[in-house]
Amino acid sequence: MLRCTRATGRAIAAALAATLISSEVRAGYTHYFTWTSQPAAAKVAAPLIAECYANFECKLVDTSLINRYGLFVFEVVKAHVATSPRYPTTIHYRGDGVFMVSGRNVSYRRRFKPVNL
Repeated sequence: MLRCTRATGRAIAAALAATLISSEVRAGYTHYFTWTSQPAAAKVAAPLIAECYANFECKLVDTSLINRYGLFVFEVVKAHVATSPRYPTTIHYRGDGVFMVSGRNVSYRRRFKPVNL
């Protein structure tokens, strides 16, 4: 995948729903899954993942940190986000077999200036 990303300068980043954690753990490594591909993205020549809450089409904008740090800097050029649930429970891989499951939502809306909402 890294060679492909480097060659094309394009990638899809996806937000995984917590309901997918069992397939993620069975896969043993976060790059190998048997999920459903949706038609190719609008701006990136790659399929979207149907089971993910959100898919982000990304363009590689900075390659200067790849060799030294393995860091890819992307710009999101198009986002595909499901309209429900409004606040999905998502999972995030932290490494060493550990995942974080997103927690409860807390609103501080009344503390914001209207212009900042």
